[in-house]
Formats: sequence, structure tokens, C-alpha cells
Amino acid sequence: MAPNTFTAIIVDDLPYAIEILSAKLKYLFSSINVIGKFTSWENALEGLNNLDPDIVFMDISMPGKSGMDILRMVPTLQAEIIFITAHKDYARSAFDFAASGYILKPIDDLELTIAVEKAMERTKHKRLAKQHVDLFLLYDRCSWWCCFCYWQSFICFFNHSGCSCSNWLWFFKFCKGSC
Repeated sequence: MAPNTFTAIIVDDLPYAIEILSAKLKYLFSSINVIGKFTSWENALEGLNNLDPDIVFMDISMPGKSGMDILRMVPTLQAEIIFITAHKDYARSAFDFAASGYILKPIDDLELTIAVEKAMERTKHKRLAKQHVDLFLLYDRCSWWCCFCYWQSFICFFNHSGCSCSNWLWFFKFCKGSC
């Protein structure tokens, strides 16, 4: 995925609300690709588990399960959450999910822009942090191999003085080439 593109899903029990939000996102943010639209909590749960979106636009009050109930059912979700609801009563609960935004319907373009930009910025930071961790793990693994190879060659040299063992030479060449 390109560094400045983001995936999103929209969860709302009202299909017209999904289409309005989808149109607003398309108009305001060319970098957001809506990869799922769900009107039931069952489908939303499946989408959250399978699609791995960057941003989730979640209605709160829906038949069967609330948006917050759905999110509690996916504790490993790494997406940024933006609640979009007609109910102002749940704003405090949104803090439990570290939501990037809490927008009341009808959706104001400025409020949507602020929330989405915050979510995109957080996502960029997560991606950058993941890259740093991946690089650290790669470097750490390479350093470990280099230490291993160095000590293998050192031990082989002193234990066998003039050993023709090809194993340590292969390890040493591998490390020199990859570090």
C-alpha cells in the first residue's frame, strides 16, 4: 500500500447514511479507499476481522449490537475509530476506544475533515513505528548472525588450527554479504 493511501470501512444500519458518508469521503479525500460497507453487526464483525482497515467509521446505535459492542468483540483491531452517530450521549464512552473522532449526524464537512486528518496522521505514525520495529528486528537478526559467525570461525580456528571445515566459511561469507 502506498504510504499516503488509507483503507476504510463504514458501519451503519442506515444504507443512505453509508452512501452519504462514502460520497463525502470520495469528494474530500482521494487518498481513502472504502473497502467495506456494512449495515448489520454480524457483517461488520466479519469485515473488521478480515479486511484490516486503517480507519473505521462506526455508528453507535444499531439493531442487535451497538458499535461499541462490535468493537469490544475485536480486541486486536488496530484501526483508527471515528464514531458517526446521532447520539451525543456516548461521547464519553468513545474515549475508551481512543477514538480519532466523534461526529454527530448530520455530518459537518469540517468536523469530518478534522477527524479524518487526525486518523490518517495516527495511521502514518503507526506505519512508521512498524517500519522501525521491522528494521530493528532485521538489524538485530543480522547482528546476531554476525556474532554467531564470528565466534564460529574463532572457535573453529583455535580448536582445529587450519580446519578445512566449510560450514563456518559459509556462515561467515553469508554474514559479510548481508550486513
